[in-house]
Amino acid sequence: MIYAPLSVTFWHAAPLATWQKMGLFKAIFYSFFAVRRFGKAFLAYALGWIVVGIAVPAIISALLGLILGKAIVAIRLLMPLSVTLTIVMYCSFYPTYLEVFERPEQTESQRY
Repeated sequence: MIYAPLSVTFWHAAPLATWQKMGLFKAIFYSFFAVRRFGKAFLAYALGWIVVGIAVPAIISALLGLILGKAIVAIRLLMPLSVTLTIVMYCSFYPTYLEVFERPEQTESQRY
């Protein structure tokens, strides 16, 4: 419960500071109110990731533990899945940024 409000404040702070050339506190401010403004969409997004990232792997690991009889085997099999899901989740932050803010400008050196 403590992590959620902090996560909201920093969700888009780094891209805003980098791409929009905002100061730290201004980026945190805009990030917080952008996520608050689109709260229902971000709530659905978070619930979707809770299901995909926590509930489904927990069910799979419980079933594998029951089938194989050893919990450690299930944990070892699910570790690559966990790493992959974490990468996909972080990659999904960019489309959420584009929907809330404008596309970052590209410099001439970034185009090539």
